[in-house]
Amino acid sequence: MEPHSERPYWNSLCVVAAVLTGFTAPFTLAFEGSDDFNSHTWTSLEYWLVAVFSVDILLTFFTQYDDPDSGIPVTSLPRIALNYARPGN
Repeated sequence: MEPHSERPYWNSLCVVAAVLTGFTAPFTLAFEGSDDFNSHTWTSLEYWLVAVFSVDILLTFFTQYDDPDSGIPVTSLPRIALNYARPGN
């Protein structure tokens, strides 16, 4: 996957998912167990958010990057995986 194709749209969706996580996590912790808490709705939303972040991790391992030394796009899947698995990336 080219990093400049649909990736910005996907990153926007991940930002929305992160913001939703920031709002839903405290509400779940605060109101879980109360009579007004609809656990099915919150559980569904949490599963959706986990799915988005899981797909994001998978997509990251298939997104090419530019070699810092040569500037040439790296498309080799093992090199891409090693690059993103390295600390600091």
